[in-house]
Amino acid sequence: MRLTWGLNKILMSELINGFYLDEFGCFVQADGDGGDSAQRFGMYCAGIKFRELLGLDTISMPKLTFESLALKYYDPDGLLIRHPTQWNDPGDFSRDQEVPFTIALGLWASNRHLINLRKQHDLRILNKYQNSDIPSPHHMAVLDRAQGVDRYYLSDLCFLPDCLFHIAKSKNPDFADDLTFVLMLLQAHFIHPTRASKLAIKVYSSLRYPSYGTSKLGEKNKILGSLAWYFRPETGASPGFVELYRPIILEVFCG
Repeated sequence: MRLTWGLNKILMSELINGFYLDEFGCFVQADGDGGDSAQRFGMYCAGIKFRELLGLDTISMPKLTFESLALKYYDPDGLLIRHPTQWNDPGDFSRDQEVPFTIALGLWASNRHLINLRKQHDLRILNKYQNSDIPSPHHMAVLDRAQGVDRYYLSDLCFLPDCLFHIAKSKNPDFADDLTFVLMLLQAHFIHPTRASKLAIKVYSSLRYPSYGTSKLGEKNKILGSLAWYFRPETGASPGFVELYRPIILEVFCG
C-alpha cells in the first residue's frame, strides 16, 4: 500500500513568475494541491520547447532542472505518479496526466524515460494507462511522435472525431477542459504534421464555441480564451500558463 497525502498536512505553495510551486519545486494550485502536478509539469516543459521552436524568448525552469524535476514523478518501481507525496498511487495516474508528460519528454529528448514508458504500454493489455484509461490511436501517436516512430498518419484521423466531440462540449461556455487535446494538436503541429492534423487544427480553431474566457475575460482567440478561463486566478490556478502559451496559441490556432 502506498501512502497518500495526509489530511492534517499543511499544503504550501509559492507564486514564482506566475506559477505556484511547492517545497519540491512541483507545480501545484494556490492552496498547495498537487493532484494535477504531473500534467502541469508536462504542459510547462512542452510550452518552453514550443516557444523555442517558434523562435521566441527562452524561458528556464523556475527552480529545478528538467531532469531532476521529471524524476520526482516516478515511484520507486519506476511507475508515474501525479506528485511525490499527494495522489502518489500509480493507479491514479491517468491519460490526461501522461499525455502532456510524454509530449514534454519527447521535446526535451528524454529518451531514457520514453523507453520506460514504451515498455509499460507494450506490456499492458490494450495499451491501458496506469489507471486503466484506454487510449485511442491518436493518444498512442503521442508516444510515437515523442520517440520519432513513424506510424502516426492513420492515427491522426482520430483527431477529426475528437474535434467534433470537443466542439459539442464547448457549447457550454464554462467548458475549458480541452487542455490535453490542444496539447496533442500542438505536438502534431510541431512534430511531423500530417494532412489530418493540419485539418483538425483548422476545424477546431474555426468551430470551437467561445467560452467565458472570451465573453468575460476578453480573449479574442477562442482557444486562448478556453485556456484563460481554465487558469483564471480565482480557481487557484497558475496564471503564468496563459502567458506562456499566448504566443504559441496565437501562432498555431489563428482562427
